[in-house]
Amino acid sequence: MKDTAEFKDFSMGLNDTVYANVIGDKELSKIENAVIGVGEIRKRTGYKQVAYVGDKITGAYTFLKSDGTNELLMMGDRLRRWNGKFFVDIPGPPSTGDRANFITMKDRKGNRVVLVANNISLKVYAENQLSSVTAYVPTADEQRNPGLNDIGSLFNCKYMAFFGGRLFVVGHDIKNRVSFSHIDPKLGYAVYDYFPAINFFDVASNENDEIVGLVTFRNSLIIFCRHSIWALYGKTTYDYELVKINTPTGCMAPESIQVVGNQIFYLSDTHVYGLFANDFNMVSAQIITKQIESTMRAIPLTEKNKAVAGYFEGKYYLSFPNGKTLVYDELLVCWTVYSNIKADVFVNYDGNFYFGSNKNAYVFHPEYHDDGKPIPFRMETKYFDFGLMTQDKKIHRIWLHSNQPNGYRLGVKLDFETKQVDGTRPNAANVSNWDEAIWDQNTFDRIEMYINRLRVNNRTKKIGMIIEDVTHIRPFVVYGIGVQYELKRRKETSYGTNSKKI
Repeated sequence: MKDTAEFKDFSMGLNDTVYANVIGDKELSKIENAVIGVGEIRKRTGYKQVAYVGDKITGAYTFLKSDGTNELLMMGDRLRRWNGKFFVDIPGPPSTGDRANFITMKDRKGNRVVLVANNISLKVYAENQLSSVTAYVPTADEQRNPGLNDIGSLFNCKYMAFFGGRLFVVGHDIKNRVSFSHIDPKLGYAVYDYFPAINFFDVASNENDEIVGLVTFRNSLIIFCRHSIWALYGKTTYDYELVKINTPTGCMAPESIQVVGNQIFYLSDTHVYGLFANDFNMVSAQIITKQIESTMRAIPLTEKNKAVAGYFEGKYYLSFPNGKTLVYDELLVCWTVYSNIKADVFVNYDGNFYFGSNKNAYVFHPEYHDDGKPIPFRMETKYFDFGLMTQDKKIHRIWLHSNQPNGYRLGVKLDFETKQVDGTRPNAANVSNWDEAIWDQNTFDRIEMYINRLRVNNRTKKIGMIIEDVTHIRPFVVYGIGVQYELKRRKETSYGTNSKKI
């Protein structure tokens, strides 16, 4: 008796941790360059080059100016700003650091400025000029309390954060020291040119650890180290309390740290963790990459150390130098993998998602190519056994439900575990059109729902399906798979069903 099984939802995404037989029906054993949704999987859109920036890009930032406008800044061999057509040099000293971090503050006149920390002394971008921060000279009373200005010791500024009304900076030659600025009582807010000599504290002093990031989170300042994570509580210097958070590990890649919803994601040497609390009694971090352990193990430590992250429209992007980018969907709680995105920095600007790679800036766009190159799509299902692991079945037909351009041929393979067979390629020619989609000044007729039937007639215990598109620069959507099968009678022996004498 023939029966039919339908698989319409793969929203749990990639699971390469266990064998493809035992993953869930909503999971995939492999997925590359796809956007996963509930009831659909579509080929991802690509990116295009925006402009040349300069020597290797080390930082990017969107500056909300005092007049309410935004300005895109990128740091290469020097700081540059985007004018809508190309990046313009900003007068000032060249960059010598391997990483640039930015933060917005007010100067003593109340104007918004950008502070730049790029492994040298603190810089300030104001009035279209980048310059070193001029040290404030304290008055006689200020020299007594709070003390002399120690900003001259901050000649290796790496990380910054704003917490409790003060600027916190990791900038000493002591790798585990944090300095914090003075709040001017006359101005009523913190200044960035006055760091009293007593305004510092050391983290993990007895553990030979190194600070790799600062993030404000849940009324505390989170201090990421390579082997541990700490939290600073308190509102004033009189009630500051430094506590070690209960986490399995520290952070390996400084640029992987990213706030994602109510968590902070960060990369260790083995996993991406999500810091969801700042508690020193209860475990406060959970593994986010539990479903993609094989993918994580295959990435060398040298690649992980240089990983960079971004967050855009509910998705966490973690990019490695080899071009592999892991994408986590916060809503669906699932992973997919993109290729050919060698990002050095990510940044959101004017509703678009940008990244810097080597010397150029790129922007993600709604077209189906990566700067003119095809996007290789691949999707591999689990091995479907229809709930009967040892039962032989005869597969009669397979239906692929899709949305694709007229005349487009999508590559399909049937995976019988021991061998792979090319299926009849879906061809959408001569089928009634549903709508039109514009791509790169060309018009593609689209079929809303094309159902392609594959004749199989193979006997097997389980079957998987591989759908791929490597060379075409065209969109498509996979909605689901239907399989018609027939259970076959077990072969009986004197030793039992399908058994062998040992």
